[in-house]
Formats: sequence, structure tokens, C-alpha cells
Amino acid sequence: MDEVGTDEPATRSAGRHRSHAPLIAAVTAIVALPLVAVAAVLCAVIPGVPWWVSIPIGLVVAAVLVLRRVSGAHRRLLAALGAVPVKSDDYVRYQNIVQGLSLAAAVGEPDLYVVDDPGRNAAAVASGQSAAVVATTGLLAAVDRIALEAVVAECLVRLGSGDAEASTLGASLFSPLRGGALGPLAALGLGRLLADDRDLQADRAAVALTRYPPGLASALAAINAGPARVQRAPAHLDHVWLVPPSSLQAVGDPADTPGLTLRMDVLGEL
Repeated sequence: MDEVGTDEPATRSAGRHRSHAPLIAAVTAIVALPLVAVAAVLCAVIPGVPWWVSIPIGLVVAAVLVLRRVSGAHRRLLAALGAVPVKSDDYVRYQNIVQGLSLAAAVGEPDLYVVDDPGRNAAAVASGQSAAVVATTGLLAAVDRIALEAVVAECLVRLGSGDAEASTLGASLFSPLRGGALGPLAALGLGRLLADDRDLQADRAAVALTRYPPGLASALAAINAGPARVQRAPAHLDHVWLVPPSSLQAVGDPADTPGLTLRMDVLGEL
């Protein structure tokens, strides 16, 4: 295998952990605005209650609502993807690869999930101390061990860099709003969470872990080739997958997926 040099651990080269507290605080403040207005009206009609009481009431209620969304992000995203836990005697190759690469990547071994779908894709999900790697049954059946190692490596570096946690948080806080009147605000929030070149960064870090760029290029080509995109993949969750499902055709064609073609071209230069 050809070696790819790197001066830092693979999981760190995919990006830096960033505190999400300022963004969560900003979301709380936005959610609090209408709640403060409602509380102010109630205070106005209740004798003896000053108007300013509405401010802490709105902030407290908003904080509770937002924290509930954040704390349940991991479980809700797995449910939205249709992911089910891998049993101990299922997908042995998948389990062995994750166990081995988790040690090499110096990250805690994540929980394993599968999505029963002929489409080929994978995702990394994280929230707090919970972390999971998700693969479709179509991907597990289609790729060889080298390509699956590359996919798992990419998921692990996304977990280690904090990208998976950011995408999971974005799915919980902003994704449900992307199709409505608050769509621009949701897009802005996701943009603050996710780096523009996150896929290329994660690709490079995964290659630094496996030391074999053709493995990941082969995996991306297999995802692009079909037979179809993941069926249970709502467009507002595109950002959590290794390859955004909406960028793929029903039957893949590299010419129709410029973002994926770029990633494979970059891998070919490593």
C-alpha cells in the first residue's frame, strides 16, 4: 500500500473541535423572542405582574426547548435515517473493521447501525458521549474489505474531529426548518456549524488513517454507481451522509455529481 504522509493524528486533521455553545445560545435567544412576547401579553393582563418578568420566563422556556432538542439529537437522527443496531452475530466483517480502525484512529469504538436500503452510503452520528457509525445494507453488500475500511475510516475521523457531532446538532436544530419560512436562517445556522471543505478534509484524514487513497476512491465510485440513492434519505439530512444522497442520480453517473468527482480527483492526486 502507498503511504500518505501526515504530521498529525488522522482524526485531528479532519478539522478542529469547536464549541457549539455560542450557536446554541444564539438559537435559544431567537426561540425566546416570540415566547417573551407571549409572556409579556400574559403579564399585561395579570394584575400586579410587571412586564419585565416575561423576559426570564421566555428565556427559561426557550432554553428548556432547545436543550431538549440538543440532548435527543443522536436518537432522533438515527430514527430519521431508519437505522437499527447491529446484532453481535450480524455483519462480522463490518464489526471487525470498526473495532480495528477505532484503535488505530484513537477514538472510542462507536455503536454500529445499519439502514436496510439498496442505496450505498454511510454516516457518522454523535452527540455528547454517544457515537455511531451507520452503513446501508446496499453498501455492505457492494464493496470489498478495502473499500469498506476506507468508508469506516472516514466515519471515524468525522467522529474524532467533531464534524459528526456538528452535523448531528445541525440536523436537530436546523434541518426541520430548511423547507419553511425559516429556511434561510436554518441554512445560515448549518453554515456556521459545518466547514465548507469538510468532505475534502475528512477524505484526506481517512486516507491518512488507511494509507491507501485508492480504497476511498473505490468506495466513492461504488456509492456513485448505484443501483440507487438511499430511499429513506430526506433532503434536509443530506449533510449527515458520506455522500449527499440528493446529489446522486437514481442510477449514478460521475458526470452528474461534480462534488463527488472532485473528491475522487483529489484522492487520485494523493
